[in-house]
Amino acid sequence: MKLKPLYVLLIVLFISGCSNSDSTKPHPEDSDPEIENETVTTSDQDQEESNETEDVKESQDEEPEITLEELDPIPTNVEGLASQSPGRFANADSIYDLDQEIKEAMQDVGPMSKNPTDEEYERFLRKMYWLVAQDYPNPEDVIKKWEFASFGNPDLPDTKFHFKENYNVEVILDSSGSMANPAGNGTRMDVAKKSIKEFLSEVPEEANVSLRVYGHKGTGADSDKEMSCNAIEQVYGFNIYNEDKFKKSLNQFKPMGWTPLADALKQSQEALSQFDAKKNTN
Repeated sequence: MKLKPLYVLLIVLFISGCSNSDSTKPHPEDSDPEIENETVTTSDQDQEESNETEDVKESQDEEPEITLEELDPIPTNVEGLASQSPGRFANADSIYDLDQEIKEAMQDVGPMSKNPTDEEYERFLRKMYWLVAQDYPNPEDVIKKWEFASFGNPDLPDTKFHFKENYNVEVILDSSGSMANPAGNGTRMDVAKKSIKEFLSEVPEEANVSLRVYGHKGTGADSDKEMSCNAIEQVYGFNIYNEDKFKKSLNQFKPMGWTPLADALKQSQEALSQFDAKKNTN
């Protein structure tokens, strides 16, 4: 197709070069308008194709503004996660609502080639990671808080931070329908039960333990909402922790109904209020 205008041009040159008389030269009114239009149209198409080719080539040749060396490696351990800086979209409610902003933020890595190298993949991956990186708490700080919550600190001047002779713990289990959603290699309920067992295995032997459950009756249907939301029960304790008895109480529940979390917390507070704070750590 690109050679057609050349043929037309050669024909015109041949005619003009082989004739010296005006009578053999084509007059404007004698020319074939279809050939002229076709020649112009073909030239326009060739120009457009040429422009498109140049645009594609220019896009492929475009160098990224940022190189791999300018992007920090993605953390591969806990220490790296704890010390990383939050990304531009770290606290976004949903990154799926930020398509345009993310596209603009990714412009400095340049377009990915048709056959990207490992370095290109790494550059894109690092850029995307650091846009959404979270500001995680330092695990050591979290551990210290848990240690304080578990054992108290008798050296603190404020006695409310000292553990008393009686130690009361209430565990609240969410048994609503959403606990059937997948988590890890099982469900949220599986994870919750495992976490509760691990936690209680560390409490002091003399501690009084309680288990309160909600969402364990009815279904997620609107017709069951009132009944399900009113079904909040203390099913164990406050008693000394007996692993077998507690496990039997815990394992009877499976994901069922609604989620009256606020009311469950209120009932738990009321239950613990029977233990005087001067002699009890609740």
